Amino acid sequence: MQINIDNTNVAERIVYNTFRIDNILTSQVDICTFTIRCVSTDIYRPNMGQEIIVLDDSGTRIFAGVITRRTQNSPSFGVIEYAIECTDYTKILDQKLVATTYENMTVEDIIANLIATYTTDFTTTQVSCMITISYIQFAYLPISECLKQLADLVGFDWYVDYTKDVYFQTPSANTAPVEIQDDNGTYADGTLIIRDDNSQLRTAIVVRGGEYLGSQFTASAKADGHDVTFKLPYKYTDFGIRVNGKKQTIGVDYIDDPATFSALFNFEEKIVRWRDDNKPVANDTLSFSGKPNLPVIVKYSDPIAVAAIFSAEGYGDGKYEYLINDSTINSQVGARQRAAAEIQTYGATLSEGEFETETPGFLAGQRVLINSVSRNINQEFVVNKVTTTMKTPTSFIYKISLINTKTMDYLAILKKLLYKDRSKIDLSQTEQLDLIESEAETVTIGDAVFTADHNMQNETVTMNETFTAQSLNFPVVFVLGPFLPTGFKRVFITNGSKLS
Repeated sequence: MQINIDNTNVAERIVYNTFRIDNILTSQVDICTFTIRCVSTDIYRPNMGQEIIVLDDSGTRIFAGVITRRTQNSPSFGVIEYAIECTDYTKILDQKLVATTYENMTVEDIIANLIATYTTDFTTTQVSCMITISYIQFAYLPISECLKQLADLVGFDWYVDYTKDVYFQTPSANTAPVEIQDDNGTYADGTLIIRDDNSQLRTAIVVRGGEYLGSQFTASAKADGHDVTFKLPYKYTDFGIRVNGKKQTIGVDYIDDPATFSALFNFEEKIVRWRDDNKPVANDTLSFSGKPNLPVIVKYSDPIAVAAIFSAEGYGDGKYEYLINDSTINSQVGARQRAAAEIQTYGATLSEGEFETETPGFLAGQRVLINSVSRNINQEFVVNKVTTTMKTPTSFIYKISLINTKTMDYLAILKKLLYKDRSKIDLSQTEQLDLIESEAETVTIGDAVFTADHNMQNETVTMNETFTAQSLNFPVVFVLGPFLPTGFKRVFITNGSKLS
């Protein structure tokens, strides 16, 4: 095995029982953690942001990404340990935000443009989707979120592999490297666990959603001559009123001037209000018309699921009711789809499982068949997560987490429903994204003082000397110390002078 950090193999420095890789289903970020042990005299140190590539003994990449977290510890004198956490290449993929709009382009072309414009060293050889998108806008989103929105829109999966190649394809139908059987040594003894769960059974679903717009509807009422406020049965869109067949002018309650309209309409409170001097008289016929905003309430059950549960349990009627409150569901069709998705997952026994194996090649998203005669199981599961650890300093062991294919299908259906609700957000095609880029710059300012000649004046000094010879009998004046100018005065010698 090799663990290369910034092209340096640090496998011998790894505390082997701390090594772990979590390979998670589809677009979720994979994580690798381990501890590096160094002595104080060792010049090697792992640094933040360095690239890591993990190879098994066959040279196959089993992880690649960058260091995102480093914790230092000194368990003993002269020893430093670094707890390292790495994430896959999604970290690099998301370095820049996307602010752009695409119109009438295939998903394949959109992704190719995103990768070419906003990333470096990533490829799209595994992107395959020729569905045309009429309009989509990304408002300052990371690449991973852009890919997720595209995947939700067309029902695909995406992820970036350990060679920086982006995958964007239909949900994986790849099979695991081996079929799990009792006697073929594909799992470690005592590690195959299958969990069957009936605690969440749901075979009859009531969905209470938001509101949907009904067809044009008219309701009538009689005035009593006293009331100025009338309660309406619904919140109306395109609301209108007639009194004895005569159309009334309608204003907005608490906003418009009541003096300029026949009546005022309050949508939220479902009322119509007249002025006291304009109220309908006794026995006037009031006709309220418009499109009512009706509550979404749907009860949905699956007779096949009900019958299967009744047959298995042998008591009751097989109906297990469940309530879903979701105000984002604003159609009866959407409510039925949401209920059907719930029953598809929870309308039968939910099975999950796990096992450990030394067989390499398992990846999240693969389908694996559990064929166990002793357990009376012959069922296909989806690999939800692969956790890689080191059994010895030179060998790996893999813990495989499983979900049943029904749960996998449910997640895909629910993902479509969630995106369908989110796609109702009104994005105007005339919106302009103002993209401004700013770079940090350093300005250095220096001061210098220069002294220049200014108003220079030239002067000339002339000096002459006159020599005066002292005659032999010229009187001499003595002084006690040096005297300038000399010539006529001499220093009196106080010690050793002939005159002393």
